[in-house]
Amino acid sequence: MSRFAAVAAFLLLLVSPGGTSALAAPDAPATSSSAIPLWGTLEPGPHAVGFQVIETFDDSRSWRPERAPDGRVIPGPSARPVRISVWYPAGAAGPAPMRYGDYVHIAGSGVFGELNAVLAQRELNLLRRIMRGRSAVAHLMRSPSAALRDAPPATGRFPLIGYTPGLNAYLQHGNFVLCEYLASHGYVVVTVPQLGTTSMRLEFGIDPVSLETQMRDTEFALAAVRRLPFADQDKVALIGHSMGGVSSVISAMRDSRVDAVVGLDASNGARQLAPTLTGSAFYTVRNLRVPWLDLRRAANDELDSSSLSALEHADRYQLLFSGVAHSDFTSFPMIAMNFPTDIAGRTPAHASRVYELVARTLLAFLDATFATHGDIDQALRAAAAPETHAGLVEQFVHLPPRPVPLSGEELAFLIARDGLAATLAARPHAADKALLNAAGYRLLEWQRMDRAIETFRRNVRLHPGDSNLLDSLAEGYLSAGRLREAAAAYRDVLQASPGDRSLDESSREALRSNAQAKLSLIAEMRSWNATPAPR
Repeated sequence: MSRFAAVAAFLLLLVSPGGTSALAAPDAPATSSSAIPLWGTLEPGPHAVGFQVIETFDDSRSWRPERAPDGRVIPGPSARPVRISVWYPAGAAGPAPMRYGDYVHIAGSGVFGELNAVLAQRELNLLRRIMRGRSAVAHLMRSPSAALRDAPPATGRFPLIGYTPGLNAYLQHGNFVLCEYLASHGYVVVTVPQLGTTSMRLEFGIDPVSLETQMRDTEFALAAVRRLPFADQDKVALIGHSMGGVSSVISAMRDSRVDAVVGLDASNGARQLAPTLTGSAFYTVRNLRVPWLDLRRAANDELDSSSLSALEHADRYQLLFSGVAHSDFTSFPMIAMNFPTDIAGRTPAHASRVYELVARTLLAFLDATFATHGDIDQALRAAAAPETHAGLVEQFVHLPPRPVPLSGEELAFLIARDGLAATLAARPHAADKALLNAAGYRLLEWQRMDRAIETFRRNVRLHPGDSNLLDSLAEGYLSAGRLREAAAAYRDVLQASPGDRSLDESSREALRSNAQAKLSLIAEMRSWNATPAPR
């Protein structure tokens, strides 16, 4: 029995009620082809496109239960399997280009062999629903891509791009054209297929657990690819479609190593889904300080641009495209342009033109972001100026960032590095009492006792009679073992608190009680120090 066989059959039934596929795996790739029919008019970059798959496990998360419902032990690993797809700049030499079917039918061993079969069947079921006739699906399977499987990488290190698809995207590589295009222009692009929270739940929902799972999959994949010699781990951007756009923004908020974010018709722009961004436990406006490109459908009754204005510390760019649908920000229009496909409300020609413009605009944004002195605004206007692409771009908006107010932690860093006097001379607004107090406590945590006490003392001088600040100074002295000065400061708290009009009665009593308890502790500590050591 293989490691995953105990649940594989159940998983297959979940996603393919009709049984095994009637469509065989694609033939071997053609010997060679310079044509890339699914790219339309997109211009290849200077590099060939390599593609590889990494099969690994995230041991920090479980995937399947240790026991079956009848109590029997399920053998094999229970950690979450993560299949990582990587597009990268390749050298000129390499195998023949892959066909689209090679993206669908990916060989694997053990857990991944059976899991890949589930993902392939899920994709085939979708293709049969959206394409007109099985012959269309078969022709798509044989269509050449730009990717060369396991080709030797090009010389050098290239910026790393994490791409996250929308929830439950059944096309395993739903934006493969964009990924290939970016790789040809010198980027390493990483993605993982959409796979639910456990082996018994293959679908994501619009909920915090699903969103966190999606984010961690991408973050885990990026961490793995960072170790590859051709990936520049100091240059990282995140791209996300639909709910993947939401998870990309949140990931950038909690990972300061991210240099840029791109949303492709991201779900935070839909009024009903905007709370999936703002409601995240990791949503912190001040933490997003990198350029953010928001590419989406033109304004409609459901469009909510509040997140664009709220994230005021990011350099924000938004382009609105006319006459397109949500799926047109994936590679779907390029498939529809070449094969008979159900597409309503627009023509394949229009949708594919917009998709190509999205790809070029995104590339211009990344190139300007990672250039030494790149002008993003100028690059975007050149790539997607409304007067150049009449009828495709409805609106271009650029909202420059507002300065980020210092946090207590950031102020503490500057004080620790430059000293209090120099920091306040350069930033007079940092003399805010709450900010100084927070910085003092952070310095205490870092064991920078002298700097912490100096900060607390300056705050007391700036705001005399504030018993809360006196309490902080006393705590600083006590933490540094300066008992005499700590006792004096706690007596100052007892003297100042009755007349401190900034306190309510509860706070006043809490300060008084704490000061008395600390004075008793200090007296006891002094007695310990005064007791002769035993001979």
